[in-house]
Amino acid sequence: MKLKSHVLPDASFKDLLRIDNIFADIINVTLFCGHQVINPNCLSYFDTELSQNIQYNDDVLSVIRRSDLMKRYSSSHMNILFGIEIQSVPDKNMPIRIAGYTYLSYVILDKNKEKKIPVIMIVLYVGERKWKEGRRLSESLEVPKSLEDVFNDFQAPIYDIREIESERCQSEELRDLVDLLQKIYERDFHFEEREYNKQACIVAFSITGDKELLEIANRKEGKIKMCEAIRELRYEAMMKGEIKGREEGEAKKQIEIAIEMKKDERFSNEDIQKFTGLSIEQLALL
Repeated sequence: MKLKSHVLPDASFKDLLRIDNIFADIINVTLFCGHQVINPNCLSYFDTELSQNIQYNDDVLSVIRRSDLMKRYSSSHMNILFGIEIQSVPDKNMPIRIAGYTYLSYVILDKNKEKKIPVIMIVLYVGERKWKEGRRLSESLEVPKSLEDVFNDFQAPIYDIREIESERCQSEELRDLVDLLQKIYERDFHFEEREYNKQACIVAFSITGDKELLEIANRKEGKIKMCEAIRELRYEAMMKGEIKGREEGEAKKQIEIAIEMKKDERFSNEDIQKFTGLSIEQLALL
């Protein structure tokens, strides 16, 4: 099935999170520094949708809220609710939202007449801009200085995808996704010979809107060697219009020569340009 360009930014990531080992991997890598504390076999789905009628003056407000995804963890040593909220744009009200989701989770437990268990909500921020908004409730509000010591503050555990060490991830999908997003955001396209999980490429596209990744994911089967796939696309782009006035066979030959010369440190871009006739701009695409 081909991925379309109108996929919502975090929709495919949420689909990935529904897989227990991916969910457990994110919890372990964010909360427990990659240590395998949470066993995916002990996870089960927890429905977080809640509808409430709230009396406000003479009006009744109907409120329906749902966090991205929550799972119950039940083992011999731990019984807890974990929630993950995927965020693709900075939001200064995030601590308020997480406080609300946490409260609603306790309300759901009470409504279902279940035993009260701890609720831990985390935010996984996957946006391009660095998270510069506050991570505490007090940073979302104007708290008078005289009340700072007595204000009931709340901290939202917000984890920027840039801060995660991909090598700590156990699942291939998450490890490749974290590495891909970090390289895209850092404009580091030196993928060497590494192969990436196709699902990771699809999720990375859905988050970044990178059409190049979309095309790669749609045309490849199995694991994707990014350096090779990107080189193919750039070659095609050059053949479609950026190289003019020469036959396709000759152009392809010059490109292949340029690629080989770029591997040799003895040749500068100027040397390669003189030898092949390609422009500096065209060489930058190889």
